Amino acid sequence: MADICVVAIQVVSATLKAFDIRIADKGDVYVNYSMAGLPEAHASYHASGVQHIKKAGKYVEWNAGPTGSFEPMKLRRTPPRDVITRTDCGSTIGWNVPDLNAVLPVLAEPADVTVDARSLTQNSILAFQVNVIGEWAKPPRSVSGFPIVQTHRFGTNPQVEVNAFVVSDLASGAAELETF
Repeated sequence: MADICVVAIQVVSATLKAFDIRIADKGDVYVNYSMAGLPEAHASYHASGVQHIKKAGKYVEWNAGPTGSFEPMKLRRTPPRDVITRTDCGSTIGWNVPDLNAVLPVLAEPADVTVDARSLTQNSILAFQVNVIGEWAKPPRSVSGFPIVQTHRFGTNPQVEVNAFVVSDLASGAAELETF
């Protein structure tokens, strides 16, 4: 049976569904986005180690692959069950705090983890990084230097870690620092 984790965001007016993560029996990891107006978007990290992103049932394409032409964005990584430290599932995503109500649907199911965005400033981005982690993974303190506000782990083999972090407007951050 698949292991599923629903990730929600609490705003002043509602609890919103950001995405859900499914660990399939074979060890595939799927991150299914919940954005309004975005048909069937997900990131996959398959038991074979292949990662890709699909939108509306089609691969997202890029020109940074081996051919230099536009081609499906497929990456080869360590298979999820063989990860010993931490590997990004290819699914870092974030939203401007003022836009959360407009882009995410109201949650219609129980959440496994809820990140409280009610006290975040309007010039912030609430972002999430989803990783497959192994037994040697140390708890991170930040994502690319931005502070983690909440972490949630679930699953066994593979185990998945969700890190919520906040990206703040540097100009306002600098002004706040000057007041001390």
